[in-house]
Amino acid sequence: MYVDMCVHNPLRFIEYISNAGATWFVFQWKSISNQHNSTVHTPMSTSTPTDNPLHNLLELNSQLTHILREVLNVGMNCRILIYPSTPLETIYTLLQTGLVNMMDILAMEPGFGGQSFQICVLDKIRMLQAWID
Repeated sequence: MYVDMCVHNPLRFIEYISNAGATWFVFQWKSISNQHNSTVHTPMSTSTPTDNPLHNLLELNSQLTHILREVLNVGMNCRILIYPSTPLETIYTLLQTGLVNMMDILAMEPGFGGQSFQICVLDKIRMLQAWID
């Protein structure tokens, strides 16, 4: 069973979700990165973002790496979900950690049903597969 954690500070829920029987902990990248763009509140940091996008991305990936390790430590798998608008470059560093067990790419932006398939998703799949290979 997987649980989609589109919540603020998912670190605080890891043990509860695991004890309830979940085997997959899913992070929505957009949710986590949006939280970081305001203020990050994790045990590792209470900082605000800088004007340097690379610094912000590295800090965000560092904090997510900590969360992913905690998920794995309780025996769950880690899964990252991205939207069609999410640049793949933002997640490569996180994927290099080897802590992510699965990637999900949504075929449309969330919000309402009946949307059209976004053709850009096919390029994301190809690019991600090429990066994995």
